[in-house]
Amino acid sequence: MSKLAKIALVLVILLAATIGLTAGLSSTPSFDPISSGADRLGMTLNNDGTWEWENPNLDPTDGTGAGPSNIVGVTAQGLLDAYVKTGNPRYLNGAKVSGKALLNIPIENNPNSRFYSQDIVFLAKLGSVTGNSTYTDKAVAVMNHFMSEDNRYCPTDGCTAAELADKYRSLPDPPYSIGYRLWQLSSWVEAAELTGYHNWAEDMIDEIKTDLSDPGFTTATDY
Repeated sequence: MSKLAKIALVLVILLAATIGLTAGLSSTPSFDPISSGADRLGMTLNNDGTWEWENPNLDPTDGTGAGPSNIVGVTAQGLLDAYVKTGNPRYLNGAKVSGKALLNIPIENNPNSRFYSQDIVFLAKLGSVTGNSTYTDKAVAVMNHFMSEDNRYCPTDGCTAAELADKYRSLPDPPYSIGYRLWQLSSWVEAAELTGYHNWAEDMIDEIKTDLSDPGFTTATDY
């Protein structure tokens, strides 16, 4: 190698090092809320696929026990959404752990481990993302049961959109705000759409439109 070539090579190396050092000193760490939130969910995920109610615990193996079943689907959706956005397989693996937890919960005659619309949505989306129909089949089975037999929300077998909307409207405010009711009803719309109950979803959309046109909603401060 010629002397000129050696000098050129040294200059290139020094320039690259200088750029790297300068970039490192001048740049500020970027904050990625999606990954940060998903990392937190992953750290606090219990081995059985649940979370503690207030999610304070960073050690899922310390024997704190299973968390309440009604927060599994809605919380695990955060991991699944993060996987879709980032492609990080750790988030999908965590979502699958929660998916297994929901698969293990029996549908019928199980008052202590109830399914919620958010669970149906999560299972249906997990099935779509993974291509595993086991999750989708469970979502459909839960929705079918809700529509035909589950009287937890409605006075008769199954629930019309109007009956379910009236059930949420009857909840005291406080602590249940108008925003809470609309969030729950919109989640049932998504659950119905994902499991094939399209006409029921349209009926529920009409119920939500009724609430949105209510003067009590437009003047409420706690959404």
